[in-house]
Amino acid sequence: MISVPRPPMSPSLIDTPPYTYVFYAVFFGWFLVNSRLLGRERSGDVRRERRHSKRVLWAATTGGLVVALGCHYLIGWAAMAAPELAFWTGIGLLIAGAIIREYAVRTLGRFFTVDLGVDTDQPVVDEGPYAWVRHPGYLGSFVSHAGIGVVLANWLSFTALTLSLLAGYWYRIRVEEDLLRTELGAAYEAYAERTPYRLVPGLW
Repeated sequence: MISVPRPPMSPSLIDTPPYTYVFYAVFFGWFLVNSRLLGRERSGDVRRERRHSKRVLWAATTGGLVVALGCHYLIGWAAMAAPELAFWTGIGLLIAGAIIREYAVRTLGRFFTVDLGVDTDQPVVDEGPYAWVRHPGYLGSFVSHAGIGVVLANWLSFTALTLSLLAGYWYRIRVEEDLLRTELGAAYEAYAERTPYRLVPGLW
């Protein structure tokens, strides 16, 4: 019987034990650390944004992940040449992003929530990671998600996920900064002058 060769698949190690176990252990650890923030929303006298930025960011992130997985399993010609290097680089980015985000969460304290709003007593925080960029929590999430794209060891997966994340965070940050400038006024304007980068140090 003549066997028909299958089309080349991505050589990502994510489906190959023991790499599979390493990835899912790190991924679920990252997910559990972040999931504790899902119910943390503001209450009381809070000025909120009404432009649905949380939904837009969620849609961009989810859509990017779905497309990235599709490229990983269906478009083998876009595979990265060094899957093991890609795997461990991606794992490192996933962990590094979690550390950056956790640093931002602990620095901002009770003012770090998943919804956008400004409490009546909210100060402008410019310490810790907030001295590097104005949105270090988003930077951490971006780095972690980009790490997933690298783990998949597919250039189209990485590109699709990165572009969707950039679009989602661009909108979220734009909405958030409009709110902060309106509610915190001169104090936030001065902070923005001292810390010119929003998400990526040296770039934007």
